[in-house]
Order: sequence, then structure tokens, then C-alpha cells
Amino acid sequence: MPEIVVRADAAAHGGTCVGRVDGRVVFCRLCLPGETVRAQVDDDGPDARFWRAEAVAVESGSSPDRVVAACAWFGPGLCGGCAWLHADRAAQLRIKEHVLEETLLRIGGITWTPEVRDLGLATGWRTRLTLHSDAG
Repeated sequence: MPEIVVRADAAAHGGTCVGRVDGRVVFCRLCLPGETVRAQVDDDGPDARFWRAEAVAVESGSSPDRVVAACAWFGPGLCGGCAWLHADRAAQLRIKEHVLEETLLRIGGITWTPEVRDLGLATGWRTRLTLHSDAG
């Protein structure tokens, strides 16, 4: 698969950031908003509407929120089970708030500023949330 250089414009669902290369949308794991990274494309079929990629190096604009991940299995080509371990804890919360707020607005037309709270656990727990709504 090819390597690309992409600027991570914003955080997206699933522990990725979204950017564009030659007009094509790229969802890139292991980068942070504002960073320009060299990334390995995982899925680049000729008919693909978007690409999935994984950052292998920060080329420029390294985020001040970037930290060394606490898990030895987190990184390029490794486990993808935890998202945002390469960001400090405060940044992780901000990113998750942004992603939730943007998703609710984009999909549901709902304007709401969420507050994501830290459970006080650095590792060992990952949570998922399913929201439901009635007609009212």
C-alpha cells in the first residue's frame, strides 16, 4: 500500500483524524488534529470513496498534546483497540467531546455541547455509549 503525507484537519469517530489528499478523504489513525503526518494507506482501492491510513511519523506541526502511549501494543501496525492513547488525558476528553458534538449535529441536527468526564482510570477501561431518542 502507498505512503502519503496528510494534514489531520479534525478528529473523527473511531480514533481517527480526517484529512484530504488530492481531494480524497483520508481517515488516519495515530495522528492528532493539526499535525501533518506520513501515513501508510490500508485501503486504497480505485473505487474507494475514502482511504483509511495509519500515521507512521509526524512530518510537521507535532501537537503539544502528543504523549508516548502507555501501552507497548499501541502504534503503527499494532493493536487498534484503544483510541487516542497518543494524546494526554485532557486532550482525549476534548477530542471525544468534539467528536460527539459534531456527530450529533451532522447526523441528528442536534446542537448540544457534551461534557465527557474522566473516570479516573488511565488504562484498563474503555467505554462505549449508545444513545436513543423518542419522537419528542
